[in-house]
Amino acid sequence: MLIPMRVDYAVRILVFLAMQPEGRYTPTSNIAKHQHIPEPYLLRISADLVRSGLVESRRGPGGGIRLAKSPADITVGKVVDCVDHTFSAIDCLSEPDACLISGACSQRELWGDVEQMLLDYLFQIKIEDLVKKQQKLEGVQDLQMNVGAPV
Repeated sequence: MLIPMRVDYAVRILVFLAMQPEGRYTPTSNIAKHQHIPEPYLLRISADLVRSGLVESRRGPGGGIRLAKSPADITVGKVVDCVDHTFSAIDCLSEPDACLISGACSQRELWGDVEQMLLDYLFQIKIEDLVKKQQKLEGVQDLQMNVGAPV
């Protein structure tokens, strides 16, 4: 199953914002550079995040975007709802009328169950959890880079 890029980028944006000083607006160009997200695409995704109430934006000098909620209150499942709306493994789950056999297909229920299990799991994972993992990974990387460095 492929995770849509919009979801991946949205989660990266939120984790990056959660790692910034609380209340500080971060320029989208800064996020795009550090997260390797094309800025025009980042702007579209951040507009969805603003509409959903997960992010606030401010224009002008000192502007940018920041979290509107605590990272402990934002789940990855909520991010999926805000930017992609589904994780359908196959089209007939999101558009049953588009499939000629969706009403008599033994696989449709299977893929629907897989989608639901994934979404249930993602609603348990908080941005705060990912921030902690990211900080730990960055700490390990910093430690590895300093091994053998002169003291």
